[in-house]
Amino acid sequence: MVLVILVVLISVIYPSRVAAEIAIPDVNRSWAMPDPKQSRMSIPLPFLIKVDELQSLGGFLLSHFEGHQDVSHGLFSTGRIRFVWRPPTPEALEQDGAGFELTSRVWLAPFDFGIMQQVTIAFRPAPEETGFYEIHVDLIREAGEVNAWGRINKAFVNDLRKQLLIWRSMDGWTLNHYEVHLAERDGMPSTPEAETPVEIGDKRKDSV
Repeated sequence: MVLVILVVLISVIYPSRVAAEIAIPDVNRSWAMPDPKQSRMSIPLPFLIKVDELQSLGGFLLSHFEGHQDVSHGLFSTGRIRFVWRPPTPEALEQDGAGFELTSRVWLAPFDFGIMQQVTIAFRPAPEETGFYEIHVDLIREAGEVNAWGRINKAFVNDLRKQLLIWRSMDGWTLNHYEVHLAERDGMPSTPEAETPVEIGDKRKDSV
């Protein structure tokens, strides 16, 4: 009799526990920001991208940051944007030289906190996945209280992860639009030095 009761209780309690964990995830299992080290955070995002996706994602992120230039609302505001685009030519792929890197000064909301940082997003070859690239985000604090900087950055990075999911759901026509966008911006006038970053935005805003 006791055995029957135990079996009944287990059959009721176990499914309820599993359902509760699905409905209310453990906080410790959620994604967590790394601890800042000397006002710097290096964050590898949990995304892998194929070589033929580099240009569309680069154009999408560039457009996303351009859309936040000189704004006083939303999660962040960007100043001058610099980027380097190295198309995946056979020679570049052989030397792991293909990729995209975007750098911008970013102000985080709430803007009255005075939090300013340098943001760099880079696509780098994945060491354990041949033919795929990883996305790395480097954040360097330039102004603002360090604890507030670390705390508020979670919303900024979560928004970036959300944008990657939006990009992943786009159709072929839209992806091609962002490929063209990057190609057009990459063709903007710049000095003739090799791999000179293309700069977009008002330089005066970044002179603070």
